[in-house]
Amino acid sequence: MRLIKRTNGDGFRHLYYLKDNDPNTATGILADPPDIQALDWQEIIKDIHNGLVDNQLIQLSDIQRSNSGLDSIISGAIKRRLVALYRSIEDDG
Repeated sequence: MRLIKRTNGDGFRHLYYLKDNDPNTATGILADPPDIQALDWQEIIKDIHNGLVDNQLIQLSDIQRSNSGLDSIISGAIKRRLVALYRSIEDDG
């Protein structure tokens, strides 16, 4: 088996498993990551907002500081939920 990548009409890339001898145009088996639309985006937005407030990041100059913590705020809000989504898919499978 091998993985190929295709882009749909909406610009989303998808991975498909194909048999080694199948042409790249074969349908294949979808092998995408979990659907991130299942994440609680309202909670993510709230966590990012609260992190910006807690770190007093209210102006462009604030977030441009190298030690602003912006990356940590964003990754902290998303990563744990994304890991939980992957775990839930793995537990169901």
